[in-house]
Amino acid sequence: MKILHIIPSLHMGGAQKFAVNLCNELAEEETNEVYLCTYYPLSYRSDETYLLKKQISSKVKMLSMDKTTGVSITIFYKFYKLIKKINPDIVHTHMGSLIYSTLAITCLNIPFVHTLHTLAHKEANNNFKRLLYKILFNYLGVVPVSISPIALEDTIDTFGVKHDMMIVNGVVPLIKSTTYNIVMKEIEELRKSQDTKIFLSVGRITKVKNYLLLIDSIKKLIEMGEDVVLLVIGSLTVEKEYTNICKKAALNCKEIHFLGEKSNVGDYLYCSDALCISSLYEGLPLVCLEAMSLGKPILSTPAGGVPDVVIDSINGYISKDFTPNSYGEILHKFLLSPVRNSAHIIEEFNEKYSMTICKNNYYNLYLKVLKTFK
Repeated sequence: MKILHIIPSLHMGGAQKFAVNLCNELAEEETNEVYLCTYYPLSYRSDETYLLKKQISSKVKMLSMDKTTGVSITIFYKFYKLIKKINPDIVHTHMGSLIYSTLAITCLNIPFVHTLHTLAHKEANNNFKRLLYKILFNYLGVVPVSISPIALEDTIDTFGVKHDMMIVNGVVPLIKSTTYNIVMKEIEELRKSQDTKIFLSVGRITKVKNYLLLIDSIKKLIEMGEDVVLLVIGSLTVEKEYTNICKKAALNCKEIHFLGEKSNVGDYLYCSDALCISSLYEGLPLVCLEAMSLGKPILSTPAGGVPDVVIDSINGYISKDFTPNSYGEILHKFLLSPVRNSAHIIEEFNEKYSMTICKNNYYNLYLKVLKTFK
């Protein structure tokens, strides 16, 4: 099967990482010919792009449309020409690439699948997008895919009951890299004692990730005399103003460390006691599943699909709401009663959330779409 995936860029993010890993898995099948196309140049935000670009399998054919920032009318026609030239059996779009594929969807006799990597009403976040998505899904045959039960409910509410396709995200299990011993030494030096709990948060420093909530909660724990350290891995350049606010909030707290982007997130997860997610909304964050692949508990707000995965006292804790008191309560609860059933968490991951399972589900969807496409 000839499969074309389209995504805006390769800067480090959950949707981008998912697309790369899915393409890699699909390309392992000798009968598949897999393309991954970005519409921003591969040098766009080069430092972050490099971290993800080097993870792409040599079996995946990389393409770029060299789009400039801002609205581009010509990109509609460029996508049409590219898709017509490749003539794939199926096109799989991610994020904003669906909009730029509209001309190709309308004029070419090729089926399209689109993964909604967040809640449907958040991706189609204005009247124009919502109307366009409804036309694409309801009249032009594009198949939307939701990534969690909560996301599926939102898709049905937003676009209609017939859009009931859900494929839960999957990830490649994290492994230790060659820098693991260096990271372990780095973290050991941050511990005050053997009892110090290391909390890790992974994600770009943006308002939607709600880092101020996490910082305030950690500071309150420290004021209570708790022995904790917070490590934050993620881009510091996406929302610079918000990043500066977060840094200022943590300025006098030597237990909070902003580490920037890292290609070896697995090493830090191995050395941490729990993953913290403080987001206002999510689809189903990949780092949540990556933590599970290592048997690490998750301490999260009730954002998007996370409550579908995390069960209190089994593989983590979910706060009742998004307030500092509620989130701080689950952090304190974890300190009093840590989740220690790593083997069970890994077993659940292997049964439900591996990329192999996810790839098989998408491939079966492709076959189904090809069979019914007119």
